[in-house]
Amino acid sequence: MGGNMLRKAVSLFLLPKIGKNIRERTSVDDETRLSELSVASLRAGTIALESMMLKSLSQAVTTLQISTRDEMWCDAYVMEMPRTAADSDLEALVMLATRQLYWLEEWEITETRVEELAGFADLWLTPLFREGELVAVSGAEVQALINGSLEAVRKCALDRANYARASELHIDGRRVDFGRMEELPSSPALHGLFLESKWNSVDVFYVTPEAYGLYCWGTGA
Repeated sequence: MGGNMLRKAVSLFLLPKIGKNIRERTSVDDETRLSELSVASLRAGTIALESMMLKSLSQAVTTLQISTRDEMWCDAYVMEMPRTAADSDLEALVMLATRQLYWLEEWEITETRVEELAGFADLWLTPLFREGELVAVSGAEVQALINGSLEAVRKCALDRANYARASELHIDGRRVDFGRMEELPSSPALHGLFLESKWNSVDVFYVTPEAYGLYCWGTGA
């Protein structure tokens, strides 16, 4: 690993160990609890996901992706939908996880057959919830985890904007100007759920006054 990359990796290790501290807590205050999210049932796979998955396919979801073309900072993306789109935090999490799956796999929503959803749930969503951290956290903890990587990703993207392999910003698949880089997350989180909070990989579901969101980042180093 080169000198610059090593320094960037060390800087990540020096970030507050938010995920570790949260996991060591034996309980979560009411302030941080996702009121309608049954973490135990999600982990156990006892919740039928298909109806929530199907609902997600008719919902508008905005996706912002920052591609730095840098081995250390790689890509970060945010997916958001209105609070009015889901009846509960649980439903919103399943809906966003479904849309994330479709986006990553580049599947066409219009080609989905209802009978396929149970298989998708068994193969992808149920393992995601079973193996994830699923730690309920406050809005401040959500912001700290997101900002720990997102601020560096944004800076790296701007620094590399004129490289031969230039960084790019896409919103809903369309390349846009970097002036729109801070459109998502749309507002500070009220509370959230850590799906993964490692030094080199972050996945967090969050709730704002206006939106449900999912933030994801991982390093290629």
